[in-house]
Amino acid sequence: MKRFCILVCIFIKIILLQGLSAIAQQDDVVRVYYFNQEVDSARFSITYKNGFHVPEGSTYRGFISTATTLSLSDEKPYIIKYRPLAPLSNPEIPTLGRDKVQRDITYFDGNGQKLQEVKIQASPRGFDIVYPFDHDLMGRETTSYMPYEDIFERPEELYGNYEYWALTTYNLYYMDGYARNNITVNSHPYSQTRFEDSPLNRVREVGSVGKAWQITALPDTSNTQRLFYKGNEADEVVLYTVLIGAAGERTLTRTSNNSMYSPNSLDKTAVHDENWKSGDMDPGTVHEFKDRDGRVVLKRSFVKEGNNTITLSTYYVYDELGHLCFVLPPGAIPDSDGVPNQTALDNFCYQYRYDNRGRCVEKKIPGKGKEFIIYNELNQVVLTQDAVQRGKSPQEWYCYKYDGQGRTVMEGIYSHGGSTANTDMRSIVQSSVTNGTVLWESRVSGGEGYSNQSFPTTGLTHQVLRYYDDYDLPQGNPYPFAEGSKLTMGLETAKKVSVLGTSDYLWTVSYYDEESRLAKQFIQHYKDGQVHLDNVDEITNNYSFVGDLLSSGRIHRTAGGAPLTIVDEYEYDHRSRLSKKWNKIGNQQKILVKEQEYNILEQHTGTDMGVAAVSYSYNERGWLKKISSSHFTEELKYNDPSAGATPQFNGNISEQHWKHGSSANSTMKYSYDATNRLLSGISSTPGSLSEVLTYDVMGNIKTLLRDGGTMTSYSYTGNKLQGLSGGIMGAYDYDANGNATLDRTGMAFTYNHLNLPKTATKTGASVSYVYDAEGAKLRKFATVGSTSTQRDYIGGIEYSKVGSGTNAIEMIHTDEGYLQNNGGNYVYHYNLTDHLGNVRATLQRTSATAVTVIQKHDYYPFGKAKAIVTSGVNKYLYNGKEVQEELGGQLDYGARFYDAEIGRWNVVDPLAEQGRRWSPYTYAFNNPIRFIDPDGMWPNDGIKKFFRGFGTTLMGIANGSQLHNQIISSVSTAVSTVEHLSKGDYSGAGNQFLESTGAPEIVRTVGKAADGDMEAIGSVAAVVTVGIVTHKAGGKQNVGSKAVTADAVEDLVRVRHHSTNSGVKGIEKSNSINASRGEPYGVDVEVAPFLPPSKVNMGQVGGGVKGGGFVEFSVPKSAVGPIPGYMGGTGNAGRIVTGGSPLNLNGTKPTFNRNWWNW
Repeated sequence: MKRFCILVCIFIKIILLQGLSAIAQQDDVVRVYYFNQEVDSARFSITYKNGFHVPEGSTYRGFISTATTLSLSDEKPYIIKYRPLAPLSNPEIPTLGRDKVQRDITYFDGNGQKLQEVKIQASPRGFDIVYPFDHDLMGRETTSYMPYEDIFERPEELYGNYEYWALTTYNLYYMDGYARNNITVNSHPYSQTRFEDSPLNRVREVGSVGKAWQITALPDTSNTQRLFYKGNEADEVVLYTVLIGAAGERTLTRTSNNSMYSPNSLDKTAVHDENWKSGDMDPGTVHEFKDRDGRVVLKRSFVKEGNNTITLSTYYVYDELGHLCFVLPPGAIPDSDGVPNQTALDNFCYQYRYDNRGRCVEKKIPGKGKEFIIYNELNQVVLTQDAVQRGKSPQEWYCYKYDGQGRTVMEGIYSHGGSTANTDMRSIVQSSVTNGTVLWESRVSGGEGYSNQSFPTTGLTHQVLRYYDDYDLPQGNPYPFAEGSKLTMGLETAKKVSVLGTSDYLWTVSYYDEESRLAKQFIQHYKDGQVHLDNVDEITNNYSFVGDLLSSGRIHRTAGGAPLTIVDEYEYDHRSRLSKKWNKIGNQQKILVKEQEYNILEQHTGTDMGVAAVSYSYNERGWLKKISSSHFTEELKYNDPSAGATPQFNGNISEQHWKHGSSANSTMKYSYDATNRLLSGISSTPGSLSEVLTYDVMGNIKTLLRDGGTMTSYSYTGNKLQGLSGGIMGAYDYDANGNATLDRTGMAFTYNHLNLPKTATKTGASVSYVYDAEGAKLRKFATVGSTSTQRDYIGGIEYSKVGSGTNAIEMIHTDEGYLQNNGGNYVYHYNLTDHLGNVRATLQRTSATAVTVIQKHDYYPFGKAKAIVTSGVNKYLYNGKEVQEELGGQLDYGARFYDAEIGRWNVVDPLAEQGRRWSPYTYAFNNPIRFIDPDGMWPNDGIKKFFRGFGTTLMGIANGSQLHNQIISSVSTAVSTVEHLSKGDYSGAGNQFLESTGAPEIVRTVGKAADGDMEAIGSVAAVVTVGIVTHKAGGKQNVGSKAVTADAVEDLVRVRHHSTNSGVKGIEKSNSINASRGEPYGVDVEVAPFLPPSKVNMGQVGGGVKGGGFVEFSVPKSAVGPIPGYMGGTGNAGRIVTGGSPLNLNGTKPTFNRNWWNW
């Protein structure tokens, strides 16, 4: 009956639109034949070709009629947004079609609640995309609906109208047999949220789209996320306290050997993940306890080992001032009586110390020595020191210097004259900084272009120098360009970066267009270890009006060599989705290298590379389901295994089915523990690709059994692997930063100050690397036996030299694979990858329509490769990372090397503080089938992130920042990249809804605020992001925020008055926000978490107030003038959030996130 009613509604709709669709207008109409049509209408022209004939007795009309504005119903309040795709005058905007203007409309009810969003003609086929909304009597969105495509043609002016049948007919779009255009059949295209019956309005259960994830009356019949709230019980949570010593030292204590929190003194939240059943008891559940100040004091999860349940507790201990001083992970056995001893603290725990201004001045990461941090009077980090630097004589510090606007202008290594190894000099150096009278540097004409007045003024070796605002560079501009924009105030115009271990520096000079987009860049490279002005890459970018990259040209020049030109061109659809990409290299023919298709959910559904086509399909949750091509096919199973694995409802993969070409199908079955660690991957082919693992409480692998052979056992001190026995043999040693100086192969390593490998040697083999000061790998030298090789890395171009041969280009990396040099002719190669980016097949283009498969690989669960076809030269395989064959097959991820043979990193995670419950040496949360680590710093969900951002990475490729096997641009940029990847919604569509309901105050996911912890992946799948994370190169601080009301300009913002172009650090120096004028010049949006509420004064602006910490305000357009050179927009709603924790808590310079607010 329900389906019948739906069909009747659709039938009525068809009748209403049928008569209208005949006169739907196009811009231009061309007619070759008459097809009995009565009318043709166009905005601009109708062209009749030879042969067009209207038979006698027929009626035909053709007319030109400029389109009117959209005929929108006035029955519902609405807001419509226009985004012109080309320069237009305002009166034109409403009259133009989808190829000229992007239009979105939001409808509201009388209470201001959102009823419907319509993205007008936004689908790939040009139809409306409708987002229905519904609310209960309390205004809560208890059901969240997937969007659908309204596929009925109509006149131009009728697109965007309110769809009265949306909540009745939307699910028809997802029914089997409907014209969905690459959308998965889904009988339940909505998610539900259940609230508790109390004034607290807390979320009790969250479902997701798809039949398997719906809320049902019986818990064991649903696969949802369930939340329970209560107080702590007696003897449930250990009560730790902190004593502050006279010198600021922190001591972990308990008032008695077995002191516990009293009953109901903590708020407890228990979260059951989507795999949990009542018979599981605690495993599959995460318990979180918060004190009355809202601080997390304990997170507890559970795993089964045989018939026993193992408790994994992580405690967060604060001093009386509210500073986080100790984090006690499971390895410290924090639930036991007493206090962990110093050995346990050093091996497993995170320890912090603060000065009398609340700044973190000392921290101890497990497995590493102490790290010191020095601040100036502006609370800027000016010096940092790790344990290796302290162990030198004289000691070294990494130094940062700033200009008057708070921008980093110099970075370098300070050699502290007179100091001796391993002596604590922190207080002495801090006193020298504090007593300094000059806090920043100024531009000067000589030397390096800056004064040398702030501490230190001697003993500093520059690593990076940055220049802003203009091109008045010391010793002249090495790469002038007259056509760049002059509106460069606040932009980085040039930088000079040291080549580590040498006295050489490399220039990068950047030019911008009038919209501050990177238009041209000269990047000096280090081919053959030479600094020469002719060793340079010239990058030229062209953009559309809305900022889409249209073309990127690269002229690769070398001293004494002929230039090589590489050009990429891009085409987008009417919604800025990348549709086509062309490539041309040198004098070779321009090639269409790929065409891409999407569905209305922005899922990438297909790529046609001309010689090979790949299609992608997804399940109801949006998780990648299948990759299909004629050369490699992969199918992933989650809750629907077909080979006997246990169903997984939380995003874990239960089975993988694949085949190469026409070969037989292969299957891998996976099993997991309750914290989502991979326990086994069993292949359908006996003795091939199988792994079985066990773990300790920190996630360190205890045993590994591969292909049923001899088991390998791991032995540890803390988290540091000391030895391997059994199937794999070897011993390890470490430096004071936790870097492995001896590995299982007997290779001895040394490292630079970035903890990147400098040399690796053993009998019969040696390898050395050359990096720049920002972590980019420039060169590699290797000698194995009597064979020596050399490799130069230049922004994706690789030169190779063997012995005394010629150093020539070997390959040029591309998005799709690589170009291989064959005597000056570059042959296209395409990589077919699986869901993790693992290269499964490499195709060599042999003609315009033919390829040859030259490489095939399969992989063990933790990444060890198994070669099937090996005639190619591609060494970028697992996760697309370069194999270091001389190092026993380790993989270079950029920030560190990974050893797939044993499933571990050999260097401490640079972002270890984001996952304090995990060993800093574990790979991908011990779930390498689901997660990937793109740069060696932090994992992200490979399934849910797969193909997200297609086209958005083009900018990085264009400006040379997206380099293979390098830390992208700089440490701080890499951290920012990790922030973007690691803030994902790991529990699917339900979390997005949670964020708008108030649940973020209870439930959080990766990116959670409070204590900077970003580890709640997997079994804490119900958690949700509630903060903006500000990372720094040596640490981070998270700042909680409240969500703004519907349709505010920004969701999570910090706002300041912007009367000058003083830069983002102006707030920090003045320690206040002051916009008391009645007519400010403009407003910009910045992260400024260091301000207390009392320092905020919005004065007369929109009736703002001083203090309060959370201020809503409204500024009329008439009261806001544009910033010089800034194009204003529309809108007047806003919000300011302050009162966050101090910046510079744990590390070096802060990274600010800025977005202009369109007024």
